[in-house]
Parts: sequence; structure tokens; C-alpha cells
Amino acid sequence: FLRNVFSFDRVRDKQQDKGIEIYRRNLQATAAKALQITFPTVTQQIGERMMSAIAGMMLTKQPPHKGDWAEWGGGLPNFLTSLPELEEYPFVSESALLDLALHHGERAINQHFDEQSIYLLTEYDLDEIYIDLNRAVQFFTCKYPVIELRNLNSDDQLANERLQAKFSAEDFKQNVLVFRPHLKAEVKEINRVELE
Repeated sequence: FLRNVFSFDRVRDKQQDKGIEIYRRNLQATAAKALQITFPTVTQQIGERMMSAIAGMMLTKQPPHKGDWAEWGGGLPNFLTSLPELEEYPFVSESALLDLALHHGERAINQHFDEQSIYLLTEYDLDEIYIDLNRAVQFFTCKYPVIELRNLNSDDQLANERLQAKFSAEDFKQNVLVFRPHLKAEVKEINRVELE
């Protein structure tokens, strides 16, 4: 049954195919909504209709492997780079990276720094010690101003002009830090001085 629903191929029995089509439409709608929730910036950039079409394509190429829809869609940033319709909009896949990082940051388990663990450095060789990085923190570099694109407000003329200037700049790079200081994922641009 599930194979028939996920295959999107017609079955021989027309009555059975009609019944399965109801499940397929529900699956498609659920997948589209899941992507819209996880990737709000991308949805705003390409529209709900295009996001729904992409959800359908992803269902056949990268079907969910878990029951939690919030864990599906991690392959969207790479998937977007393969779509000819978005070749003129390469910033969309980088916006998807930021949306995904914020989504993972929101869902990551709470981790706190154990100050007593610093004493392990005096008791063990460095080869025996590891660092467990906070899973709510992610850092990456983008070719486009994804933070500004996420916060885009069409009424703010000055912000729009700054965004346009960043798009026009040669060799533009934005260092993006996603972190969760108080149970809410946040994003910050890391400038060159902070990076060094």
C-alpha cells in the first residue's frame, strides 16, 4: 500500500487508484506544509506553489525515512541547486541553508558547558579527550546576504538599498553563525575581525 502511495504510479484497478490518489494528495499536502514550516525564507522567495511542486519532486527522490515530518527535508538546499528553474536565483539554496540551520538549532537538545570538565586536561592525554560541540551552534559562509534576505522588509527602503549593494559587491561573503542562547535559535553575521 505504502509503496503504491509513494510511487505516484497508477495502479491497474481504477477504483483502487482513485482511493490511493486521496492518500497521495494528503501526502503531497503534508510534505509541502512540512517544507514551508522548515524553510520559511525559501517559501517566501519562491512561493507556496513552487514549494509544493518541489515537495512532490523530493517525495519521489528523497522520501521521508522517519515518522516526524520535521526531520524531513534536510536535502533541500542541495536539491534546489539542481533545479533549472532556480538557476537565476542561486541565493535560494543558501537561504535554505540558513533556514535549515535555524530549524536544527530550534530542535537541538539543550547542552550546557560543564566547567568541571576543564580539569580533565590535567588528568588525561590530549589524545584521550574530545570536545562535544553544541549541536544548536552552526557556522558557515555564504556568497549571498542570506541574513538580510531572511529579514527582508519591502517597506524599509534603506535596508533594501544596503541589500542591493551587498548583491552588487564583488566577491561578497557572509559568515553566518546560528546559535541558541535562550532556547530560541538566532542568527548573527560574524565580521572579519571576530572571525580572526
